[in-house]
Amino acid sequence: MEELTVYDALPAEGQPMTANIDAFAEPLRNVRCPSDGGARRGTRNGRANLGNHPTSGREWGITSYKAVAGGNWAWGDHTGVTQATNKHGSTNNGLDRGNGVINRNGDKYSGNVTTLVDILDGTSKTFAVGETVPEWCNHTSWFFFNHATATCGVPLNYRIEQGSAFLASAHGDWSRNYSFFSRHPGGGSFAFVDGSVAFIQDSIAIDVYRQLATISGGESVSP
Repeated sequence: MEELTVYDALPAEGQPMTANIDAFAEPLRNVRCPSDGGARRGTRNGRANLGNHPTSGREWGITSYKAVAGGNWAWGDHTGVTQATNKHGSTNNGLDRGNGVINRNGDKYSGNVTTLVDILDGTSKTFAVGETVPEWCNHTSWFFFNHATATCGVPLNYRIEQGSAFLASAHGDWSRNYSFFSRHPGGGSFAFVDGSVAFIQDSIAIDVYRQLATISGGESVSP
């Protein structure tokens, strides 16, 4: 994961989005999925909340991997998705009160901090990171708080049967694509908190998929 050139370009002081504007255009090799040709160059414009890079000829650095915010969700086609016995109780706010390893935390709530002792469901049975496709979701830069997490409240590879062109045209439909996608046929790869990796099938039962995304639901599930 060494990216010394980018690290050295990050100034210690100043407003982050202004001071780091050049560093944020750098592609990071280690966060691009080799199977995703659309992410190969490692940069893309038209990102949510950011638009296009302000420097002519430059684009934002993107990521093919996002942290798992949890299994609860409140928007789009999957409203009211909750898991009652869990972190933050029965809220369906999967953006800022996600019941997974880490959520967006747009309101900077200290109760969102997760440590290993909080993962009561077990590190080998809890998702930490999953795949996404930057062409199909514009909440996908490697540096921005609202682009680094996704939910399992929305099914894996949701609406993929409608084709890549459709998903690309709907890349800004965050209520339906703030989730996990992969160009691998039939599913996508997830890393668990213990560091193990598994290929999760599209056909996984949605309740099991969501339970694997929570840290303290008390479920005994396996992928």
